[in-house]
Amino acid sequence: MKLTAFKEHQKSYCGIVHEGKVVSLQTINYIEGKNWSIDLDGLLKEGQWEELVGWYRSSGRNKLSSFPYRKLENLQPDDMLLCPGKTLGVGMNYVEKAMELTGEAPKKEPVTFMKPPTTLIGPGAAVQLPKGSTSVAAEGELAIIIGKTCRDIEVREAQRFIAGYTTALDMTEKDIHRADDKYLQWSKSFDTFCSLGSDLVSGDHWSSLEDVIVKTTLNGKVTHENTVGNMMYSPAFIVSFFSKIMTLQPGDVILTGTPGSNMIHPGDRPGCLITGLDPLENPVERKETRVTVL
Repeated sequence: MKLTAFKEHQKSYCGIVHEGKVVSLQTINYIEGKNWSIDLDGLLKEGQWEELVGWYRSSGRNKLSSFPYRKLENLQPDDMLLCPGKTLGVGMNYVEKAMELTGEAPKKEPVTFMKPPTTLIGPGAAVQLPKGSTSVAAEGELAIIIGKTCRDIEVREAQRFIAGYTTALDMTEKDIHRADDKYLQWSKSFDTFCSLGSDLVSGDHWSSLEDVIVKTTLNGKVTHENTVGNMMYSPAFIVSFFSKIMTLQPGDVILTGTPGSNMIHPGDRPGCLITGLDPLENPVERKETRVTVL
């Protein structure tokens, strides 16, 4: 199932994408006599996501063709998560990227970081380069959205706690990170340094998650790509790994690493392309806050 977030008359809504059309959750509620939340935050935090997916799998997909719809191309994309939880990340998750950065293969445990809520933006919103910074990289990534609370789970259990996946762009201030590896958190924490796509797909949207292709783009051109199957740490492993450190809650976001990054400058449009998901792009602008590298 594929869910998309859109804005209409200054209000935020979600709808199921079916045959290139969007049926809003408001419409589904009215016709089916349901009372589901009309945004993803509510679906996840009120425990309704699994019920909606179950309805879609059992009978919904066969009914949607007859429901009133909106044309996908006419909708204004909106932020998928209006009140996101924690944003966690794994770095150097592809061997090629790890070798590029460190000259050696990844270690046993993944490189991890967290991003504050103020880093998050949605499709089309501007990435603001800090004043004085000349070395910011943008990385296309597959993002996991947690669907149910979990703690200390095994890899084999992880999929049950994943609501779905979306596109993401993760930004890093490279001069800060190069100055000292301990500054990784700092280098990734600037406002607007994480963009999430407007759509979410459940795990069964793809016949094989390992075959899904993740691409980093710049100004409409693909610069790096790789498959999920080539990750050092699978999405299920990553969820299990973080769950052994902290409680994961509905709406938490986990970035899974990039096949490659691009240096970005004002006027650029970095992006992410993932099989079965809508393209994510963000314009780049200059911010008026100075960065000081010690």
